[in-house]
Amino acid sequence: MPNRFIAPDGQTTNRGTEDSPWPLAEVLADSKRLFAQPGDTVTLLSGTYYWPDRSFNRGFRWAVRGEPDGGRIDFRARGRVIVDGGIFSDEKATPRHSRIFGVECLASENLDQTRKVDGEGSDTYRLLKRPAGNIDLSVGHDLSVINCLIHHASSGIGLWKTVSGNSLIYGNVIYDNGWIANDRKHGHGLYAQNSSPDWKRILRNIFTRSYQQSAQIYGSDTADCHRFEFSENVSYASGAVIIQPHKRSLDLKVNGNLHYDDKFGYGIANFTNAQIRDNVCRGDFGVRRAGEDVLDGTLDIGNNLGWMPGWSVPRLDGKNVPIPNARAWVHVNEFDETRATVTIHNYKNAPSIDLSFGDWVKPGDVVHLFDPTDLFGAPLDALEMADGGRVTLLLDGPHACYVAIKEHDPCFALRSELDATRKTLWSVQDERDRLSQVNDSLRGQIKVMEEKRDSLLGDVGEVRKILNRWSV
Repeated sequence: MPNRFIAPDGQTTNRGTEDSPWPLAEVLADSKRLFAQPGDTVTLLSGTYYWPDRSFNRGFRWAVRGEPDGGRIDFRARGRVIVDGGIFSDEKATPRHSRIFGVECLASENLDQTRKVDGEGSDTYRLLKRPAGNIDLSVGHDLSVINCLIHHASSGIGLWKTVSGNSLIYGNVIYDNGWIANDRKHGHGLYAQNSSPDWKRILRNIFTRSYQQSAQIYGSDTADCHRFEFSENVSYASGAVIIQPHKRSLDLKVNGNLHYDDKFGYGIANFTNAQIRDNVCRGDFGVRRAGEDVLDGTLDIGNNLGWMPGWSVPRLDGKNVPIPNARAWVHVNEFDETRATVTIHNYKNAPSIDLSFGDWVKPGDVVHLFDPTDLFGAPLDALEMADGGRVTLLLDGPHACYVAIKEHDPCFALRSELDATRKTLWSVQDERDRLSQVNDSLRGQIKVMEEKRDSLLGDVGEVRKILNRWSV
């Protein structure tokens, strides 16, 4: 699989090698395959890729066209790669069979400038006159956004309109997105629709501090919300998760999600053919199917925990249950075996929890815990694993979420060998000391015996003198 390279200062006249890289804009928008070819991996070298037009726009166009069956065109970040301006797709050129890994998308103006506008409505971000900064996909086929950071943008990720091909949103950290208009706050962590015959999968993402909802899968008279899998996502301090088509939704999977918010929870409505299981929600967990007269389709709904503020105890499938003890979930990343998400719900404010990483860690691994919103900062903790990947983690509050990064100590085998040798030497030293003590004891016993011998010999001499006198 050929590896191509792009860099912030890349040129179209270069060769696409690491020492002669291409630019991002032309390569990502290349629908004619002038640069990357099906099956290529395109490495984004570290740095900031700055979209030059700082008026309202959507940033870098994604239009490359790979092929199925091993012909995807992958874009992978090496080090910290900031795409300042955002990434989008539109009808001008439909991207196909392509994935983006590990980039950081934002609009840098939102880091230190106001996000308030004088206007009302969901299209007022344009009044800020700056790029959107998000990843907004409205067309495309078989697209994936994996392990990216999207923050300080108009919204997080858009996956809507005619995007098809079982497209995937996986392992992303989405935070601090949105703006403030006169009517209300705007900007969701995720906005999605689906009218294609294929599934859209939103798996193992982290949503926090969205200005509006954590995620909104929402339909209208002209936009459907069929065939969604929304599973094992984590949301906290971020608004509700709304899955509610205007019309009935067919085929829905909402499983194993974790939500912690003092005000908002999950709202799921208007569906048939649904599996909704094993969700844990500090906040309401509301489920309403499509009309009591709708009996077609299969519904598999159960083991969903909700706990609204004001309730004395949580409810499991609508029935009161005791307050659970502290619980931790570890979601290992499918696309990066060094990475996992750790989420803790600590309803009783326990001081610590016994956490198990299981087979994910091996002897010699050290696990660093990071704040998801500061992945390039210093780790919050470094955990050295006990046997079986177990560790006791101190807790401070009712909820915690970390991105865990493991690294293997390259000197672990040598240190283990040295430790074994040191223990052997200590054992030999102990045995030598024991034998030395035995030797000293034997020497003492020999000296006593020699003294007794000398005393007996003296006694014999005296006896002989007496016998000699008697014989005379």
